[in-house]
Amino acid sequence: MVYADQSHHVDFESSAALLPAALDTLTAPGADDFGGLAEQVYFKLLLAATYTDDPWAWRALERHRENVSEAGRLCLRAWTEPGPDVAATLRAVAGNMTEEQEAGAAWLLLWTASALDCPEGDLWQRFTGLHGYATQGSVAKAKCHQDFLLGHWDQAPVCLREAEIADELGYHCNALMFRQSYAHFLAGRGDEAGLQEVEQAIRPTATRARMRYVLDRLTHLRGLAALAHRRYEEAYAHFCEITPPGRLSSGLPWHHALVFDLVTAAVHTGRHEDARAHLAAGRTARSAEISGRHTFLFAAATAVAAEDDEADAVYRAAYAVPTPSGGLSTSPGCGSPTVRGCADATGREPARCCAWPTTCSAASRPPPGPTGARRS
Repeated sequence: MVYADQSHHVDFESSAALLPAALDTLTAPGADDFGGLAEQVYFKLLLAATYTDDPWAWRALERHRENVSEAGRLCLRAWTEPGPDVAATLRAVAGNMTEEQEAGAAWLLLWTASALDCPEGDLWQRFTGLHGYATQGSVAKAKCHQDFLLGHWDQAPVCLREAEIADELGYHCNALMFRQSYAHFLAGRGDEAGLQEVEQAIRPTATRARMRYVLDRLTHLRGLAALAHRRYEEAYAHFCEITPPGRLSSGLPWHHALVFDLVTAAVHTGRHEDARAHLAAGRTARSAEISGRHTFLFAAATAVAAEDDEADAVYRAAYAVPTPSGGLSTSPGCGSPTVRGCADATGREPARCCAWPTTCSAASRPPPGPTGARRS
């Protein structure tokens, strides 16, 4: 029932009613876990918690932390305490897995990578072809998100094709998530008409299901699109709907990835104290240590907010930080003029240009070519 409600009906009410008690039974001393069923139930409870942010789900997950596998404990840590060692532990745990392990372990590890925004190509490749659509849908979601993180803009239509396949199979929650992934590409390109169309298609369902995971991201993407068109005040308002400057909520790791966009909007609207407060919160939370992408985002945000007498050195330091795709390009279109007013974005004055991450603004990125443009 829970599986059908989550996957097919995009409904998490039965998760609250049934999953905690089911875990109590499956993890009781001497109980039969029915071939990894406890791990699958734990994963479904993690989905309910991360999608809705309901306190009851987080409490149940914490109560059973020590009763589940290392993959289950790691996934909970990734969504509640995304510390610097989680990504390394993820790779170690995945490396020790065998093809004979149950589907629940694969789902947990893929969801762990999603929490960290880790482009784990080896991870999703390991599970390709295993366990049927339940696992393959998770692999496809991981692949779509990885393509976005790595700037593989030509792969955006794949998200829509996967959404159509999911709808045909009745996996409407997956279809919603694939369309959300597609919306990331649209916002990164500044395609506000396309973004609005996708949002109108998925926001009502996400609102009914109380999916904060989706609603926060749609708000973020609205802000990102406004940022792409240099409507900084509007972008700042959207970002502050998610989290106020200087605050990073636990259990919501996507707030850490907001740092660059919020700081950029704050600086462009003259809110330098807000920008510094948010960076201070990130340092306290050790946001930069979560993954390579977070390291890059935090370095770029620090450069944007740097005082004038520090700017040159801080920008050079930001350009030295590798992106998840392997390096930061200073070619045309990969730098955006900041409030310090660099002459252009050609790389002639790299210390005066902002190192935009994969989700850089449409205004500073060349339009996709016939086969799609990729970040270098």
